[in-house]
Amino acid sequence: MGNPFSLDEFYDGCPQIEEEFQTELDDSLNPRSPDFLFQLVGDLPLAHAACALDVGCGEGQDTLRLAERFNFRATGVDPVERHIAVANNALVTVTLIWLGA
Repeated sequence: MGNPFSLDEFYDGCPQIEEEFQTELDDSLNPRSPDFLFQLVGDLPLAHAACALDVGCGEGQDTLRLAERFNFRATGVDPVERHIAVANNALVTVTLIWLGA
């Protein structure tokens, strides 16, 4: 084996190709947007401040939207440390905005 594989290094290159990748993915799979999930969740009789688990949360945008939109206690899980760091950074920013700081 020549080069050791690092998941973090692999994902570090993703932001450079993300837009093109998303365009190709949209064309090939025609996936539903996160808005579909939010509509589905909004139609469920869930308790106020329910818990949500986002497995493969990436940088946490959808996890934060779930928490904010539905007042959920949301937890995001991702195998890429950089994604978690970006999500935690966004969480701090959002929290400061919510607190009016």
